[in-house]
Amino acid sequence: MDCVNWECKICTFNNEFVAFCLPVSEGRIFCKVCESCHGLKEIVTDVNQRTGQYLCIRCTLLNPRSRHYCSACGSWLLFVSESPPESEQLQSELSFLSLTSRSLSDVDEDNENNEEMIDLMLRFSFTKLEHSANFIKLREQPEFRNFDPNDLAEAVRSCGDQLDYVDFVSAYFKNECPICFDSFPRHKVLQMASCQCKLCFSCFRNFVTASLDNNDHVSHLQCPICNTPDSENEAELENYFEYLLIQVKSFQHAEIRFEADKINMLEQRLRDWNLMRDPNFRWCSHCPNGVVLSEQMRGLKFQCNQCSKYTCKQCRKQWREQHEKISCEQFQQWLVENDPDYQAKGVAAFLENNGIECPKCKFKYALAKGGCMHFTCRPPCRAEFCSGCGGFFKRLHGRGLVCEHPRDCLFYLRDFTVRSLQKLLSDHGVQYETAAEGAASGTCDVMEQKESGNLVDEACGRPVEGHAKLCGKHYKEYLVSLINKNRLDPVEVMDVEQLKETCRRHKIEVQNSISTDSTALRALIVRQVPLRS
Repeated sequence: MDCVNWECKICTFNNEFVAFCLPVSEGRIFCKVCESCHGLKEIVTDVNQRTGQYLCIRCTLLNPRSRHYCSACGSWLLFVSESPPESEQLQSELSFLSLTSRSLSDVDEDNENNEEMIDLMLRFSFTKLEHSANFIKLREQPEFRNFDPNDLAEAVRSCGDQLDYVDFVSAYFKNECPICFDSFPRHKVLQMASCQCKLCFSCFRNFVTASLDNNDHVSHLQCPICNTPDSENEAELENYFEYLLIQVKSFQHAEIRFEADKINMLEQRLRDWNLMRDPNFRWCSHCPNGVVLSEQMRGLKFQCNQCSKYTCKQCRKQWREQHEKISCEQFQQWLVENDPDYQAKGVAAFLENNGIECPKCKFKYALAKGGCMHFTCRPPCRAEFCSGCGGFFKRLHGRGLVCEHPRDCLFYLRDFTVRSLQKLLSDHGVQYETAAEGAASGTCDVMEQKESGNLVDEACGRPVEGHAKLCGKHYKEYLVSLINKNRLDPVEVMDVEQLKETCRRHKIEVQNSISTDSTALRALIVRQVPLRS
């Protein structure tokens, strides 16, 4: 008889379907390669649809669709209809008991354990007397005495005809969860969809639920142990999320399960994530709604279907009638020359106009970058990135949040002196604002994102220090914005210690002969680590 195969949805290995002896209500099948758990009904239904026949889980025979019970062993063909007629169900059970009885034909009839072993066969659906005998022997050993009988029976069924069944069962119960560090039997741990890490059912549910409740970005649903797949690899994330959703939907156990609202929340988060990847997706600049624009759309303005207000699809700013029939650059110049509110803000308006743009969903914030450099985008995006360079923060095991900043990022340049930043601009003929006319007074009005329990947008509030009506922090940001806009390299104004620190950060080997030569160090950095284009 040809073997029946089924494909693992996690690792795609083609497994051989073996005779199944579990109670159907507890039906689970494990992949031979990745050991991922699959539902019996799902596998059998797939085999039936693929072969056009009905699979018997007792003897693996493929039966014609005209039959309701197996032509070989008489077992009722499961997952064909909801329930068999009472007479046929009885015939199926009698056929299985007949097979069970035949498996006892070689047993010593004087053995006083026969009755107990038959009882165990019926209780745990063992198909061989040896399984009952092994179960009894294991239960008598101190190592297994306190184990749940159902878990022990599952282990016995899994070991098959292995002679070293004691070692197999012992290893079967030693699956340590890397989060809670408790040990579990193999059928009570779940392998993550992207790696070989295994979590216990409770920790898996808590991990997914906590991420949903905290409104984290969907990339935080990557494996909490090894942080795979890469949050920047959208193709890997897409495959991972597809399998994760299957795992969550099929994760329905007696005491540990996902509620329907959590499953719906996960589906919505993944749907939003896919939506924001559409190149025609735009956020409304007036409300939290997003819109997928038609590819045939003409002009720059689009109307939000939630608040009915207009936004420019290119510069993503709130639409004004002066923007009609002119480019975004021309509209920006019009603001500088004609808008009294814009002119009153002066350099602060420049910071807002050149504020923060989410690298994931492209939403633009009229906020300064000089707030917390770790910026969190609004829901449903929730991407975490550096407001200075746009680099994503990654969660690395043992290191927490990590971002690789280029050397021209505000993250580093905020430690430079105002004089050195001004010199870099002056050397390249870039004009910049200096101290405002008259005595500096008042507080800085630049808007920034602050963390005070929750993320809030508030005015800076620091005292103005005479730098173009800005505090010292935001004046540096203004200068750095000009440096980035003109793509200037800060190595030109770094001293020797700053140059050596940059080399250490980029793991550039520095020979002793040039360790104090600023010109040679600058050339070495520019050659080995060129600035992003």
